[in-house]
Amino acid sequence: MLHEYFDETVFEKDMYDVELPIFLQNDIEQLLVGIKDRSSLLDCMMDEVLGSINSAECDDLISAEHASHLRQKYCLVKKF
Repeated sequence: MLHEYFDETVFEKDMYDVELPIFLQNDIEQLLVGIKDRSSLLDCMMDEVLGSINSAECDDLISAEHASHLRQKYCLVKKF
């Protein structure tokens, strides 16, 4: 299951977790609840977060660096 791929650091706030667009913040909060509750819909929640990150980046609400960090932390996307 996907839960095994997340460690406790996913719940720790860092400098990239502040001043996020509300839609992205809400999706991240739902994902964190899903991880904690071991939801069977975790893959769908990760897709929502990824879409919100991409949207925020395309709309210049967050930087490319910011988006890359969030993708790695919450969507398990490796840096290329």
